[in-house]
Amino acid sequence: MNSAKHTNGRKLQHGTVNIILSIVLILSVVLVNAIFTALAYKYNIFTDMTTELVFTLSDEFKNALADINTPVSIHFCHEPDYLESNTLTKYVYHTALQIAEEFDWVTVDAIDSNKEPTLFQKYALSSASGQISTSSVIIESGEEFRIMSANNFYVANEDGSIWAYNAEEKYATAIFSVTATDLPVAYFTTKHGETQSPYLEEIVRNAGYEVKYIDLSKEAIESDARLVVINDPKYDFSPESKDGSTVSELESIDKFLASEYGSLMVFIDPLKINGLDNLLDYLSEWGIVVGDTVVEDKLNSITSNGYSIVGAYNYENVLGASLVKDIAGTDSPPKTIFEYAAPIYYSDIYNPVMDVESDTPTPTGAYSYYGNNANREISAVLRSSADAYATKDGKVADAEGNYNLMVVSAERRMIDNQEYNSYVLCTATADFTSEKYINSNVYANKDILYSAFKLMGRDFIPADIKFKVLENYDIEDMTTAQANAWTVALVTVLPVILLVTGLVVCVRRRFK
Repeated sequence: MNSAKHTNGRKLQHGTVNIILSIVLILSVVLVNAIFTALAYKYNIFTDMTTELVFTLSDEFKNALADINTPVSIHFCHEPDYLESNTLTKYVYHTALQIAEEFDWVTVDAIDSNKEPTLFQKYALSSASGQISTSSVIIESGEEFRIMSANNFYVANEDGSIWAYNAEEKYATAIFSVTATDLPVAYFTTKHGETQSPYLEEIVRNAGYEVKYIDLSKEAIESDARLVVINDPKYDFSPESKDGSTVSELESIDKFLASEYGSLMVFIDPLKINGLDNLLDYLSEWGIVVGDTVVEDKLNSITSNGYSIVGAYNYENVLGASLVKDIAGTDSPPKTIFEYAAPIYYSDIYNPVMDVESDTPTPTGAYSYYGNNANREISAVLRSSADAYATKDGKVADAEGNYNLMVVSAERRMIDNQEYNSYVLCTATADFTSEKYINSNVYANKDILYSAFKLMGRDFIPADIKFKVLENYDIEDMTTAQANAWTVALVTVLPVILLVTGLVVCVRRRFK
């Protein structure tokens, strides 16, 4: 009898010890997890398990910023807890913390702009959008700063779903912009009825330029200029004066393009080209001939009328294709939209460039011109599909298809035994730079412009930094509640399994 009681007492004692050990183990796991989570948030400790290392700083990014030592501050407009709870801001915030950890000249802070509005007043007054939101990210150095939304660090499909993370290029571009000591100037022409687009100007600023306006009939293009933008003119530019008695606006542009770094961007409305004969004649010297029709493609348009064309990326081995190769090379390239666009043809004085490396020389898709001390080559950046046709006055004027929608022409020259390039980028639509296309991450219009700035020789635009395609495209579809639910599940599942296992063992031992 006493032996039985002693045995039962030992079983009870062992069972109690097992339960206590199980509870201690569970509490230890929860405590260690809580401590590690807190330390991970505080010191930005995490493991990037994506195959592309989407959320890890690339060597290209580190190399691009290696020579900068000017202090830079990255300001987030909400508290860290909020940034961590929001799926979009979380990764942008963590990338900023990684940058600060990598470079000692970068600091990061997070302050709720709703609680401390006075700290953000100067940014709000200077912002193109006119206001600061809790998802804004401000990159600042000295008196220079750039403002972006967390959405700007991602690339989205037309349905709004995110498919790529582009934080490195966005951060690098902004940091280079605010730390540049002498910003090159981008001139927007005036006095021709041009459309002023604050969104296009903001893109130019973010690319590292100082934006200025110029009346070419009265002002000269200064030596610090690198880019001239003609955006949707209604009235023509003055031609070259034969006797030199009048100021020629186009002659000023031509001299600028003949300098070491001159480049030109032209956006033309097809409805207004009839009054732009001088400008069109000048563009034809660069191989650019704007048609007097409008491209329609109802099979490849985002609108039912067929006039909001989805551009087809150029995959040829030519200069124009280099502007879109990073975007076009992805599995699901975002759409680039040309709304109410005229086709662009090549000038008759330009001849096809042949691929002489192949056994049978074939056209490359580029056209070139040699003469009058000029060495120029033109090629398409984007085209329409083969299903497109050109209309005029509501009737089909041509059904050739594959019309050029954006082209780039380049001139190569030697100055003091060094090669320089000038570029002319043209698209015959006034809506390519409209707010709905360039102020949205759904379309690639803005990214095409940034690629153009890279091509045009902006040394501090990080051309080698590419966006990273996400393995899970549903990142923005996960709500904070869902994220929290997954966190709780992952944190508790192991302790629960251990607890159940411990209880089962204790009960089986007790009643064995």
